[in-house]
Amino acid sequence: MGKFGTLTVGIISRNGQPFLEDCLQSFSSALPALTEHFDAVEFIGVDSNSSDNTLGVMLAFSQGIS
Repeated sequence: MGKFGTLTVGIISRNGQPFLEDCLQSFSSALPALTEHFDAVEFIGVDSNSSDNTLGVMLAFSQGIS
């Protein structure tokens, strides 16, 4: 079976810091299996003007997987 192109995962969050780290960890754990089935996997994180550290968590995650 061939690969299926690009998988895009988008997470839109506002003040989601308490839940975001677990969510991103799940995504990170799934990356090896996903790359077996897709040519590329991309992540799009959108912070909707959070007042907590949601943006910081997203940025730290993007730096860790790049």
